[in-house]
Amino acid sequence: MGSAHRVRRCVLQARGVEGIRVLQGLKALASKHDATALNAACETAMSYGALRLRTIRKLLETSGKVKLQTQFDFLEEHPVLKRPMTLFFAQSRK
Repeated sequence: MGSAHRVRRCVLQARGVEGIRVLQGLKALASKHDATALNAACETAMSYGALRLRTIRKLLETSGKVKLQTQFDFLEEHPVLKRPMTLFFAQSRK
């Protein structure tokens, strides 16, 4: 199931009948944009908690310009600090 379907379900749960207008706009966007771009925009909007048609439309407009932030792994040891990072956290909790 694509992200657009999850947005549809979330909009209906959150807004009920008032969300039908958003769904109509989502259907119109589906006819103008390919499914991959629409699903990516819907997934990003859901990650923001912004289930508004305006947000999805803006994400579709900027889809080629914006890159998703990558998540970095936590460092156990820092090359400059020369001590394990867990020691810094243990000292800051005292």
